[in-house]
Amino acid sequence: ALGSLYSKRDEYNRSLEYYQKAYDIFRSNKHQRGAAKALNNWANVFTKKEEYKKAKKLYEEVLTLKNLKTDSASYSATLQNIGWMYLEMGILDSAKLYFDETVEIKEALNDDVNLANTYNQIGELYLENAQFEKSMSYLNKALFLARDKGILDKERETLINLAKFYGLRKDFEKQTKYLLEYILVDDIVLNEDKIRDLQKSDLDHQIDKVNSLESRINTLLDDARAQGNLLTYAFIGILTLVIIIAAMTYFYISLKKSKAQVETLKDEMQHRIKNHLQQLSSIFSLQSKR
Repeated sequence: ALGSLYSKRDEYNRSLEYYQKAYDIFRSNKHQRGAAKALNNWANVFTKKEEYKKAKKLYEEVLTLKNLKTDSASYSATLQNIGWMYLEMGILDSAKLYFDETVEIKEALNDDVNLANTYNQIGELYLENAQFEKSMSYLNKALFLARDKGILDKERETLINLAKFYGLRKDFEKQTKYLLEYILVDDIVLNEDKIRDLQKSDLDHQIDKVNSLESRINTLLDDARAQGNLLTYAFIGILTLVIIIAAMTYFYISLKKSKAQVETLKDEMQHRIKNHLQQLSSIFSLQSKR
């Protein structure tokens, strides 16, 4: 978790440090699946750092630890990461081979959530290769799945590739449309991140309060036991239970509230998208009349 946190912050050296620690722990405990996951994340960081030789070596080691028959979803995720590495390196033929194998496995698993990401990367690959019809086909598949499954971060990535596609095709009206949609979806993602951060901070604060109360209650329980006061002991036990139930209820309400905020935000953003598109349509209509 710490490795992932530092990777998202682009603090790659700290991220690598924690992934290596995780790998060493899993390895020493002979936890093969955990070791493979840590190695895979470790390799992803090297890809982000453009240290491709190190990434390739780790990915190859990951594939020796994973089993296609017993863990095909995880195996295909690593194949996709290797394809992504080759795409970043500009070695498009190799990238396509790994993406094709990934799609074959994920389609067999009906893994639509992760297929959205794979289709988007294949669309990007064909875009880099100026194979526009194939690029459009895969980008549209990616956008459909991302929207159907509510995967906002993948929708955002696909929208920017579609904007790039129409820019290269010199269809600036559609490019502007997708750029606007990208900006608005990006707003939603950023706001969701803020809500999660606030919620986590609030939950951490509540957990600290509960831990503090439990510590006091345990002290009272110890005193009650020492004095042999069973009535006090029972009362404190009931009080402990009430506090824990109250804390869990508060966490649940907080979670429901944050989800409601996100849904409200999505509705607002969709309304803003429609307004912006109507304005753009009016502008292009006026331009065409002139």
